[in-house]
Amino acid sequence: MTLRYTVIQMALDIEHFAKLYIMRKINDAANEDGYSIVEDFKNSLDDKQREVFDGEVGENRGTTYNIGMINKYSNEMPVWVMIEIVPFGRLISFFKFCSDRFNDNKMKRLYYCLLACKEIRNAAAHSNCILNDLHLSSSVHNVSYDVMNALAKIPTLSATSRRKKMTNDRIREIITLMYTHKELVSSEGIHNKTSVKLHEFISRMNKNKDYYKDNSLIFTSFDFIEKVIDFWFSEG
Repeated sequence: MTLRYTVIQMALDIEHFAKLYIMRKINDAANEDGYSIVEDFKNSLDDKQREVFDGEVGENRGTTYNIGMINKYSNEMPVWVMIEIVPFGRLISFFKFCSDRFNDNKMKRLYYCLLACKEIRNAAAHSNCILNDLHLSSSVHNVSYDVMNALAKIPTLSATSRRKKMTNDRIREIITLMYTHKELVSSEGIHNKTSVKLHEFISRMNKNKDYYKDNSLIFTSFDFIEKVIDFWFSEG
């Protein structure tokens, strides 16, 4: 439960700063008015995707918090409205669209990390049991090179440990979420608050450590997560 709550908060931070990243790129561009980019994005979708997009906007028309914005901009929608009403998955696809439009390599690399963030965010939001399978070689997705490169800089992690633990999809998504938060969230205050939350999670994780002392899979997985948190989110 502690992990789920922490994941959700970190994912919300990431979503907010992904929006900020997009808006800064548009503001810095000489020929962007905030409207044409939305039309170009919609035109980039095939018929099926466009139907899904229209359905996502339509579903929000009946919500208290979005109906005013949607009705006001129903004919022509600016980007600052669109990013507030679309779901996280659509925001990520728009993030990829912007990475191509602005030829931003950092955005392109973060896009793949955001996909992993979405998966664990959805699992946490639906109260799924995130830690119920820590077996190795269970991953169906490749690990981001940037994430593995960042892990290689942690002196307490061996190359063997990094390689093995990241073959588990749950571990991969947890670590990728932390990496993306570290790279995308630029607020020092939010980073510090997240560090406190993650160390509270470590304390809860180790509360009954003796329960797992004879289960090397659980024990080493928890140790791996703790070492990453200590290095990327050191308290103080």
